[in-house]
Amino acid sequence: MSLEKCQNITSLNLNLEGNNFGADEAKNIGMSLEKCQNITSLNLYLMGNNFGADGAKNIGMSLEKCQNITSLSLYLCEIETQNKWVWRIN
Repeated sequence: MSLEKCQNITSLNLNLEGNNFGADEAKNIGMSLEKCQNITSLNLYLMGNNFGADGAKNIGMSLEKCQNITSLSLYLCEIETQNKWVWRIN
């Protein structure tokens, strides 16, 4: 939630690897990023969490609202849904 107070930042490297975050935390991260509309460059490291498909979707939908991002590096782990690996972004 502290990220919301940094609305004027233009470049962000955010490393949240290995925190065992779930879908709710993913939603909070996404909502915070939405409020930082001046970000043009974002490196987001989210490996080692348990967002699941819903959490990853929430982050993706939030990033769509960040219209000023011109450079994005998004590091997610593989997501398992019903015992099938469905996608991977690095």
